[in-house]
Amino acid sequence: MAANLPATTSQETVNPPNHEAIQHTLHTEITEITTNVNNSSWAARNLNHPALTPCVLLNAAQKAQVNAQKVSCKLSTEQCKESEAVLTTTIQWLLTEETEKIDAIALKHNVSQEKVKKLMRGGNHYKGNWNVQLANALIYAKA
Repeated sequence: MAANLPATTSQETVNPPNHEAIQHTLHTEITEITTNVNNSSWAARNLNHPALTPCVLLNAAQKAQVNAQKVSCKLSTEQCKESEAVLTTTIQWLLTEETEKIDAIALKHNVSQEKVKKLMRGGNHYKGNWNVQLANALIYAKA
């Protein structure tokens, strides 16, 4: 195996590279690259990202249309606020009248207000049956 290797002479020996010189040249190349880059805007720094296009100014007809839309929006919001205010006052009046009637009924029949409210709801309260059902027993047996 030693016969296959080429013989080295003193002329062929390579001196180790000068690391300081390489670092200096790399540093100067990097500073040249960074100084030549256009950093004037975001779009220049970020070439891979699409930039937003500037808005086009509106002409007189478009401005008038936008103003008309704003006015109609204001009018509709005012109308909604007025209708909501009327509805809330009506509901408040109804609730006060209902509480007065509940108090009168509770005093008349000598029961609590909660019992009158539960009876007025009209909902049924069913208790769950915890006993063993035939269908549940069959399902349990088959499983």
